[in-house]
Amino acid sequence: MSGKKYTYKVKPGRRFGPFRQWGPGDTLELTPEEAEGFPDTLELVREPGTPDEPIDHAAHLQSLTVAQLTNLPEWDQVEPPRPTKKSEIIEAILEIRGAA
Repeated sequence: MSGKKYTYKVKPGRRFGPFRQWGPGDTLELTPEEAEGFPDTLELVREPGTPDEPIDHAAHLQSLTVAQLTNLPEWDQVEPPRPTKKSEIIEAILEIRGAA
């Protein structure tokens, strides 16, 4: 067993888990050994910690519940999100801490 975990996504029209709790589009961290028996249900998305991976804001909004969406600020008062890379976030954190 490798022990190294990767991100897998549940394929459209499929459910996964002992109670079928994960549905289409849900992502989970599994080792290749844990995922190998489910090629028709899971697809490899990426290795954790992949640098410069853009954050998909649209996909995140689609995953929110109605209750969560009603708590969002008014769209006309919000600046549209721009793609953010992990390296930009890390750079900003280091700058705030004075380490850059």
